[in-house]
Amino acid sequence: MSWVGGRSWGVVIGVTLAVWGGVVLRQRVVDRRPEPRAVWVWSDRVMREAGARDSLFDWARRHGVHRIYQHVEPLLLQDAEAVATFFRQSRVAGFVAEALLGDPSWAIRPDSLWPRYRALLGLHDRLGTDTLTAVHLDVEPHTAPDWSEQESTYVAGYQRLIEGLRAERGTRTLPLRVDIPSWYDRVIVGGQAGTSLAAWLFPRVDGVTLMAYFTDARRLWREVDRERVLARAWGTPLTIGVETSCAVGAAQSFCTLGRRRLEGMLSALRQHLRGDPEWQGTAIHAYPAVVPLLP
Repeated sequence: MSWVGGRSWGVVIGVTLAVWGGVVLRQRVVDRRPEPRAVWVWSDRVMREAGARDSLFDWARRHGVHRIYQHVEPLLLQDAEAVATFFRQSRVAGFVAEALLGDPSWAIRPDSLWPRYRALLGLHDRLGTDTLTAVHLDVEPHTAPDWSEQESTYVAGYQRLIEGLRAERGTRTLPLRVDIPSWYDRVIVGGQAGTSLAAWLFPRVDGVTLMAYFTDARRLWREVDRERVLARAWGTPLTIGVETSCAVGAAQSFCTLGRRRLEGMLSALRQHLRGDPEWQGTAIHAYPAVVPLLP
């Protein structure tokens, strides 16, 4: 009787271990899935040439990129139909395409922005949000040559710009997303003691891509963790950008560090942020500079 009972317990333990092992195996499989990815595309060639567009789509599929931040200037005002066609083809091919535009001067001289923005609103009215999925603003007023002398002027102008875009959008469901550097949480908004520009932005936009261009993981976590607090507080979707351009050094860009370092960081970001409901993945700056790293 004891032998039979021992065998029964052995079966139970064996089954339990097998089930537990299966759970662990499945968890490991899930953990190995690539993080959701986006990519900036600054060239309008992919909107003008079918071969260039197809090369972009093929590359994106190979590397798990599902969102494309497509720069629409100057073609938007020259050939709006070519822009519309690209967005339609992106949707058909299974990609989420956002209309990228920006100029640091718009923070204080936005006149040239408005015809572009209104053209995008017109495209949205024709195509729908499932095709033109967002306006993606990359203004970066801190890159203006006189930023250090006129920081408060640029910050106030940038705030007015964001509010103006929201007002112009009206009742449309077209999201407004922005690119910001991680240190905007240390830029103080005038007239609002203790309020940073990042804290002001998060509740007023529909998504933030954080340009956290650091290749050292410890530095990157410090920058990212401050912004994820704001994303959680306001429920604002947050994407983390990494740099691959060879125009900057190895402290900011993976250009000379190789594919393994880049993939390792992208995977680490997923592990670090996967529990956050606001996290939307990583974004790679930029195509085609990244192709030598991710061919």
